[in-house]
Amino acid sequence: MAVETYRISERRKDAEFILHAVGDRSYGNVKVAPVTYYEASTPLAFPAGAQSVASVAKAGNVGNGALGALTADASAKAGAYTVICIEPAANGGTFEVSSPAGVPVGIAQVGAAFDGPVNFTIADGATDFAAGDTFTVTVSYAAAGTTAVPAGAGLLTGAQVFAGFLVGEVGGGAPGEKLIGALLIREAEVAESRIAFPEGVDANQTAAIHAVIVAAAEARGIIFRTR
Repeated sequence: MAVETYRISERRKDAEFILHAVGDRSYGNVKVAPVTYYEASTPLAFPAGAQSVASVAKAGNVGNGALGALTADASAKAGAYTVICIEPAANGGTFEVSSPAGVPVGIAQVGAAFDGPVNFTIADGATDFAAGDTFTVTVSYAAAGTTAVPAGAGLLTGAQVFAGFLVGEVGGGAPGEKLIGALLIREAEVAESRIAFPEGVDANQTAAIHAVIVAAAEARGIIFRTR
């Protein structure tokens, strides 16, 4: 006699992923497009609008050269890129450039244009750079609208801006009607295992999306706990 096996999937309960919040300060309201169902703890995002990019030299740098001619590709991930001197040289130097996730994305030479997710030229100064001298290049995007959608691969290309985590499930709504949901946006502790992280086209993309969401949330003071 054949035995049939059924898998029962329980929906995440409202706010169960939140371990601690700072009163009303941790929350906000968000409009979402009508769908059949948004699961509690779903990471939401806004479509990305105008890009801005800025740089700052680390306090205490030995070298006094400047980073200029600064731009970023349209697909550059939001966050802080690190440009650190790994090989000093007289009237020059070699810098390693890393993404907001800490992954190396290229090598820049003093006096030569660097072409990567972010683009710039490091000018030599009167005092040579030393190992560890650092510039931080920050890429950010303004939200293009006030209606949120589930976060996904758009976070990897700069097409989306992380908004927060949906506190409770939202569903239904008439065609064209915007629904209102509560959003966890800052200064909280959450159980990472209870968040409905989106899936990518493969395991690598899924992991990359997960990492971007965690980095964006941590930048807002949201702490992830493994429980």
